[in-house]
Order: sequence, then structure tokens, then C-alpha cells
Amino acid sequence: LVYGCALPWTGMMEHQRKGRSIASHFVVVLLLLCCIKSVLSGDTDSAGKKSPGVALPPIPPAWVKRMAQGNMMVSTKDPSDLQFMPVIGNGYLATILLSNTTYVSGVYNGLGSVATNPSHRARIPATASITVENAEPYATAVDFERGVVYRLSTMVAHGGVNVDIEQRWYAHRKRLNMLVHEIQWNSTGSRDEFVDLKLRLNNGGPSADIHFKSQTCEYQSNVEVATGFIDTTEEPDGEPVFVSVVSTQVPAIMKGRLSGGFFRALTVIKTSLDTYTPQKDACGEYIAYINETSLLPQHMSTWGSLWASGIEVSNNSLALAINASFYEIYSNLRHDWMYGISPGGIGTNAYNGHIFWDMETWVLPVLNLFQPQLVKACLSYRVVRLQGARAKAAKLKYQGAMFPWESAFTGLECCPDIFPEGRYEQHISSDIALAIQQYYSATGDKIWLRANGAAVVFGIAQFWDSRVGKSGKQYVINQVMCPDESAGVVNNSVYTNAATALALQWAVQMGRALDLSPPYRNAFERWSDIASNMHIPYDDDLRIHPQYDGYRGQLINQNDACLLQYPLGWSMSSDIASEDLYYYIFRTRENGYFTGDSAYSVALLALGNVVLAATEFTKAFLHLKPPFNVWNERVEGGASHFVTGAGGFLQNIAFGYGGIRITPDHLEFLSFTLPPHTNHVKFRGMRYLGATFDVEYLASQVSFVLRSKSHTVSLLFGITEKTTTYWDFNTIGQHIIVPTNVQVSLLAKKM
Repeated sequence: LVYGCALPWTGMMEHQRKGRSIASHFVVVLLLLCCIKSVLSGDTDSAGKKSPGVALPPIPPAWVKRMAQGNMMVSTKDPSDLQFMPVIGNGYLATILLSNTTYVSGVYNGLGSVATNPSHRARIPATASITVENAEPYATAVDFERGVVYRLSTMVAHGGVNVDIEQRWYAHRKRLNMLVHEIQWNSTGSRDEFVDLKLRLNNGGPSADIHFKSQTCEYQSNVEVATGFIDTTEEPDGEPVFVSVVSTQVPAIMKGRLSGGFFRALTVIKTSLDTYTPQKDACGEYIAYINETSLLPQHMSTWGSLWASGIEVSNNSLALAINASFYEIYSNLRHDWMYGISPGGIGTNAYNGHIFWDMETWVLPVLNLFQPQLVKACLSYRVVRLQGARAKAAKLKYQGAMFPWESAFTGLECCPDIFPEGRYEQHISSDIALAIQQYYSATGDKIWLRANGAAVVFGIAQFWDSRVGKSGKQYVINQVMCPDESAGVVNNSVYTNAATALALQWAVQMGRALDLSPPYRNAFERWSDIASNMHIPYDDDLRIHPQYDGYRGQLINQNDACLLQYPLGWSMSSDIASEDLYYYIFRTRENGYFTGDSAYSVALLALGNVVLAATEFTKAFLHLKPPFNVWNERVEGGASHFVTGAGGFLQNIAFGYGGIRITPDHLEFLSFTLPPHTNHVKFRGMRYLGATFDVEYLASQVSFVLRSKSHTVSLLFGITEKTTTYWDFNTIGQHIIVPTNVQVSLLAKKM
């Protein structure tokens, strides 16, 4: 019963080094006793007010067990700010628990680049935000591994009989158009008696984005049907999206047998993006599944398949943070819906639901190792919108494809014209090219690259070819915005220039590997020349890379120069890398953005500075908002449900402490370092070039176990001490154990 606040403490205490004091144990025990007393006495309700006359039941033992396993978070109090309630989503639709709004990925309203009422997610009034008004809520939980959000409450029926009520919400993982809310109650009362549940639907009133009209669903009663077009398309001549919402009518009074009962509020949303007949299809699906008994187990099974791959650690607090991060990402992505992922996910309108560089640079890298099909869907979002990038480049008198800083439905620029980012924050094009490179390096998916990704990479290379200038023998890029936008418009952003050079190198490597003809004669030679002679700002006196030409040491919101080390992997000496890190760590604002800050510990670990890396890594937890570990963009303020932060945090675990690097010709493990207060890490079901394997390490040894073979390549397992030794790694069940002080690499040889 110590689930709410004790397990994070006990998780950290359990794995502390030897030498723990008796006093520290006493403090933790005292804290646990206080937690238990508060929970068992029922002193407060979910709003913090006295609840006389209602005896609160204990939390289900299965919940306590699942939280101890790192799979569930439980709270007896709602967060003071309801935006930190759990997300309920499946990559097509999403809402936040108790929110009055549901959103569908890809459905926007508003003109693309205007300041007043710009393109934003189109609001759909909630159909599943239901509370039981005459019951006392006493616990809310989110089960990460099963994709279900729960709320427990209790009430006293006539005769003094206690009625226990469980509400559960899930966005069906297999049936993407479906949002399900179920209420189940039971008591020791007689089956011959009845109980009234007072239900309230919080739908927030009519939508200002979609002009819904009430319709009927043939042969079905107690159903509400609302259909309508979005009000304003992204482009003046665009075709408006049609939305159909079919949902169960929520009664004000639900009368059921006192002994127990069940009520399902089913919502099916279909749009003209996914079917030619949204209303007909939504009604048909609703009728087919409203009484389907297998909905929940089917959802849990499909959702659970995502968790065949994952990260396990011995520290419970860290496990909860890791699984909360995967949950946030998986709630917003699916392999069969190619509309990308915005910084605030589908469940919020943060950043108007638009797609930024966050997707390619912060969310996708770890997914290459665990769920590459989700990466492919996101990159396909860019492929489909290549013409929008070409149109933006042409509008600004450039060649090739210049991807928008903010992208929504069409792929045209959606950043309001009054803001400079839309014109000047151009590194996003390089970020997209490098994300395609990383996906191909991790999967070897040459068919997709040739048919889809290559055109994007070539288009980006053409854009930079027409965009760069020349100063002496070096190429320069003037008038750009850095990832740290607080600098304004500058010349030669060190991150932009380095990312551009790498993107051009990749375009040449890709073209030659696939034997593709360049867009025009001598393109490869020209791109290679630009990449080799790109101006990368460096200060010889300070021995650091300035953020940009003219940088003078002022405070920054995030560290662009350190992004050279990670994620770009720019070649430099360890001395210069160290100088960059130590210089900028102390010049980064405390309430900066988690976007760039999350890279500090990864770079520090690559240099072997475990102590300072742990300090930077621990700062991430300031962005995790209780009680459900919801990521927030800044320590105070910024976007909630910050998927970017979730992705950056997982990169800390995989690429920082796991030392993993996805390179063009091999998968590398630079080092194996245990995170703070942890004695065991396991990367479960990791993918590389079609093979699946587990990587598990302790303080002194690491083991690799092959779970499934690649159908296209044979793998070689290499360890490097003074020299590199290789073994075949192609037998299912093959188990290799090596010490943690060696470098490990996996590479392919043709079958």
C-alpha cells in the first residue's frame, strides 16, 4: 500500500551502494508509515477534501505488484493541473484523462501560416470523459504495458451497501478508430435490488473547428452521431476534411443491479482521410463492436506486442520513467497512420499539433532499435509531403526541397509569417536526411530507401547546394536560426553547418550505394566538395566551437555546439569535446528546454565522465510531472505530454549509458555504464538489420543472446581491446558473454 510515494524511494534505496546509514533507513520507513496512514484512513479524496461516510477500499494487490515491476503508476490524488493526467491514445486518436477534447492525428483547422487562427488540431468534443458523480474516487492508474487507464471509486447504496466501481479507458490499438470507456461495478448487495450511478459527460460544448450536425445510426438506439467538415483548410483552395463521430449516448442516471453490472461507452471516429464513407463506416463499426466481449483482451494483446522490445533496469523509479516514456511515444504513433508526431503528441494542441525537427532528432532514434516500423511511418510522412518542401524552396528562390519548420497536413510551411523560424530555421532539412540515413543503417531497408527515401535525400542535397555561399575556400550558410532560437538570426550556426555537411555526405554515399543517377551532372563531386570544405566555427583562443559566428559567451537555452558530439557524431579530439561540454554546461539556463539538454549526459558518458553525466542525467527527472510521470517541456511551463522529452530521455539510456551508436556500417557499443542506483540493465528484443537479440549487462560483464536471425544478412560479433576479434552471430539462442570494459560491434556480411 505504499504505491503512491514509497516505491520511488525504496527503488532508489534498494540499489544504493553499501554503507547506507541506519538514519537513512529510518527516514524511509517513517515516510512509508505516513503514506500508509494517509491511504488507509481515507483522510482525503481526489480533490483533497474530507470524505465522511465512505470507507475507501484498499488498492488492488495486482496494481501494487505491477507498479513494483515498473509497469504501472497509481495515485490516490489527481494532479493539481489536470494536463498532467495520463494520455489515452493509439497513434490515430488521443485524449487526456478527464479532458473535454479528443483529437485525431492529421485533422487540422485553420490557414497554414497566418498569425490569427493558424492551422491547429481540430477539436472534437469528448465522448468518453465520464465521471460517476455520486461515487468517491480513490485511485487512478495508468498501466503502461497494457495501454489502459483506470479509475477506482466507491459509493454507499441504500441499506449501507458499499459499491466498488472501476472505470477504464483505452484507445484500441488494433482498431485505430475506436476509443473505449467501460464502467464495471460490484457489491455484496442483492441481485434483486438496484443502484443508480449518476454519470456526467464533460464534452466542453460545441467545437469551433468542426461544424457538427446530429445524424442517426440506422437500426441502433442510444447512439449519438455527429458529422461535419472542418471550418478552414490549410490552403485556401484545399479540400476540407469530413469527420464522423459515432458514440454511445451517456445517460444521466445509469440504473443497474446492486450486485454488479457493466456499461460501455464506445466511440468510433472516422474521417475522409481514412475512408470514402466516414459516417456509414463509423456506424457499421460501432454496431459490430458495441457488445463485443473481446475488445479489451484484443487491445491488450495488440498493445502488449509493442512491449516485446524494451528496456529493463533494476531501479524501480528509473523503470517507471523509462516505461512512461515508451507509453507516451506509443500512444502517439502507429505503423499504419503516416501523419507524424508533434512535440505535444496527439492528445494536446501544443505547438498547434505541428511536426518539427523533434520527430526526427529526438523521438525516432531509439525506435530504430525497438520499433523500426514506427520510424518508417514517420519518415513516410515526409516522403508524402516532398512536393510541399519543393514548393517552399521554389518560393524562396532555391532549388530542391526545403522542408518546413512547422508542417501539418499539406507539408507546406505552417509557421505564422510574423515569426522568423519558418524562413530561417533550416537545419530541419538536414535532420530529416540524417534520420533517413539512421533508419537505413539500422534496418538495411534498401527497397524503401530506393523507392521513397532517396528522393527526399537528393532533394535536400539540391536545396543546400543552392543555399550555401562561399567565403574564400570555405562554404558558409548565412542568415539562419540555430536550434537555440534565443540567438535570433545568425551566420554559420555550428549545428546547421555540421548537419548540412553530414547530409550532403550521406546523399553521395546513398547515391553511389544504390547506383542512382544524381539529379544533375557532377552533383556528387559538388556535394562532396561542399561537405569537405564547410565552415565549422571554432575559437582557437577559447578552444571551443562557438554556437555561431559572433557568439560571445552569453547564456543559452540549449547547447547547439555540444550537439556536434551527439547526435551528429562530428569528428573531434576528446580534448575539444571536453572543452565544449564544460564551457556550455555552465552557460545553459536552468529553466531551459529539455530538447538540447538531454544530449549532455550522452556526450559526457562517451568521454568517460560518469560523475558529471549522472548530474546532467538526474536533471531530466525535473521534467517528469507527478503522479503519472508525464513529460513537460520545461521545468516550469512549456508543453505537457512532451514526447520530445520522452524520446530524449530514452536516448540517455540507450545511447548514453548503453553506449550504442548506429553507424553506416555497424552497430557499435562504445561502453556499458550502469545508470545511477542501478545494478542491471537489459535491452530486450533489440533490432538490427532484421535480427533480434537481447543485450544485458551488470557492472563487470555483458551478454548478448540472439533471439531471431536476419533473412538478408549474416551478423558478425566483434570485440575490441587492442585489436578486434570477430565471431559469427547467427545461431538462434547463441549466447556471448564479454567484459564490460571492451567495445562491441555488430556488422553485416552478405549471405
